[in-house]
Parts: sequence; C-alpha cells; structure tokens
Amino acid sequence: NGTGFSTIAYAFYNSWLSVFNDDWCMSLSLQMHEIGHSMNFGHSNEGGETYEDESGFMGYSYPNIDGPRKCFNAAKSWQSGW
Repeated sequence: NGTGFSTIAYAFYNSWLSVFNDDWCMSLSLQMHEIGHSMNFGHSNEGGETYEDESGFMGYSYPNIDGPRKCFNAAKSWQSGW
C-alpha cells in the first residue's frame, strides 16, 4: 500500500484516535467499525471467530466506499443504551 502500514486500521477504546491505511481509509464499514471502538465496542464474533459476524459493523468490514447499509447489531445497541 506504499505506507509501510500492514494493518488496515486500528482505534483505541473510549478514544478519539482512529488510524487507517491508504487502501482502506474510504471504507464506510471500516470507518464505522473503528468509531465503534471509540464507543467502547469490542469485536463481534461468529462461532468464536473474530470478524466473522456480519450482522453489524463490529464484525467483518468491506472495502466498499458506499456500503453495505447496516447498523451496529442488537448487542452493541443494547451496550450503548439505545
């Protein structure tokens, strides 16, 4: 990717800081995923596998700049008090 940054992105829990590499910085689902970490959300798993849950933004991320259209899943909505 030309940045020397092998991770696609990371964010800190309860923090404003999110960092993205050049190839993924426009991914809507990845941006929402990292915002979720800023909101103190952990990863959503499926069958014990990290990132395999596609029901919300805290699982698998897509490289698309305009989707998919979804929200945080029920567990994350409950965690946020929504």
